[in-house]
Amino acid sequence: MSADTGIGPTDTSATGPRISRFKGAVALGLILSTIGVLDGLVMMAHRKVATCPAAKEFPVDATDFTCYVHPQAELGIAIVVFSVLLGILIVFTGTLLNETVSNRPAHG
Repeated sequence: MSADTGIGPTDTSATGPRISRFKGAVALGLILSTIGVLDGLVMMAHRKVATCPAAKEFPVDATDFTCYVHPQAELGIAIVVFSVLLGILIVFTGTLLNETVSNRPAHG
């Protein structure tokens, strides 16, 4: 019998359930991060009709003389940025955990 040095192929059957749990957690995190991005985009796009400033100039060929404001634009941008950064962190962490667990020698 040869001693397991940890170099080369090893039996990773014990780590299979752990890897699938990590992949499931990464998939759930990415789904939630995507929902956050979509929510932020909806908040950014939401607009309300507002009164136009007194010195507002419209183009000569304008047919719509309505002014709009985006009251939740800053918060929407912050949510999109946070969700994208969280998604990147989830992918990096999932990759790191997958490589760490799959390269460990089996015990027992």
